[in-house]
Amino acid sequence: DLEVQTGDPNADDRAARAVAEALLSLSTTVDVGPARSALSPHRALYLRVPRAAPRRHLRGARFGAQILEEVGRFGYRARVGIADDRFTAWAAARCGARRAPSAPCAAVPRGGSSAFLAPLPIDLLPADRDVLSMLRALGIETLGDFAALPPPTVGRRFSSAGLDLQALARGDGQALLTPFTPTEPVSESIETEDEITAIEPLSFVLRPLSDRVGERLRGRGAAAARIRLSLGGPRGARTPIELSPSRPLTSGRALAELARAHLAERELDHPITSITIAIESEVEPENETLDLFERAAGKDASPEALDAALARLRAALGEDAACAAELVDTHRPERAYRLAPFAPSRRAKNAGHAAAERADSPLPAALAESAGALRLLDPPTPLRLDLETVEVEGRRRRVVARRGPTRLAGDWWQASPMDRDYYEVETEDGGRYWIFRDHHAGRYYLHGIFD
Repeated sequence: DLEVQTGDPNADDRAARAVAEALLSLSTTVDVGPARSALSPHRALYLRVPRAAPRRHLRGARFGAQILEEVGRFGYRARVGIADDRFTAWAAARCGARRAPSAPCAAVPRGGSSAFLAPLPIDLLPADRDVLSMLRALGIETLGDFAALPPPTVGRRFSSAGLDLQALARGDGQALLTPFTPTEPVSESIETEDEITAIEPLSFVLRPLSDRVGERLRGRGAAAARIRLSLGGPRGARTPIELSPSRPLTSGRALAELARAHLAERELDHPITSITIAIESEVEPENETLDLFERAAGKDASPEALDAALARLRAALGEDAACAAELVDTHRPERAYRLAPFAPSRRAKNAGHAAAERADSPLPAALAESAGALRLLDPPTPLRLDLETVEVEGRRRRVVARRGPTRLAGDWWQASPMDRDYYEVETEDGGRYWIFRDHHAGRYYLHGIFD
């Protein structure tokens, strides 16, 4: 009943780099060791302990617990050793659990590497088997025995792959780290044990996957502006889903909620056997302004609630269902805005410039005495009568009140300049309309309706 599976070195390397990215949130320097080295057949990651760690015997114990927590988010187990040099830290990680099985983190006091290594077996040294057998035949069983041998001859004789084995045994090993810099896009995948055919169990699987993505983004100091959720199925079936949050995401929880909101408005096209979350666009995180006082209930929606609402709209009605209006620098009211993707974070970020933009726009100054109609007719509808009677939808209405004119002129440098007088009129049936007289055409036009 034994099933043998060959390990995938590429998958092992990707896993180590993913964990290293998450650990960058704990240390400025992370060194990703090789898959197999002279020291260990297992993957080892080395981190620089922050200077804020306490200087007593348990220095870094809390830091080690944070490392284990981060590694656990990716579904892996690990042991942590903290010491002054790489070899002692590795030995502490390997042998610390033997001394205290309930504590997977072993911290060696500063300057205590030699005393910690002394009782450990010489098998920990990255030496040939023949050399280790010879040392044991000479009665040298521990690293302390080996470190006590006369250094001149031993130092030249017992070296392996450029390593001074006796220096390692004394606790004088290398302490320098090679910083790891993430270069590949963030992507996390998971294969389900059984086929998923409902949204609820799919949402349950999305949470840990989103947490992994969030931890890697936090380690990079980046935020996700565009995300691709890919749902794989039997026989190569795959459903890609684009997720565009209203503001860049840095939290795995917010990413999971956004994906759930999108999936809640759609039906699965096929059973799900694998899930992949890939970050297609990374940006710098936005600085959040903290409120000194609590906002009134219902006054302002949270970004997560806004993203969930937008995701449901886009999933149910299409990607273009949620859009916003942007001002355009023009004198013509019917051309004074355009539709753009809804991005409240960008508008909030530029809120300080909004007043200046409105002040520079030619429309507010010209229409200071007129509110302007929100429902505009584009193009404006020509009127056959004057301002005493207005014909709307084939029916004549007598004007009982009139306000204006408000002169609006511009675009004199173009082939069709604009020179208009705008009026607000009220008809006998209570209707209110926005009408202008075009001086170049010499006639009136119905341009807007006040609701």
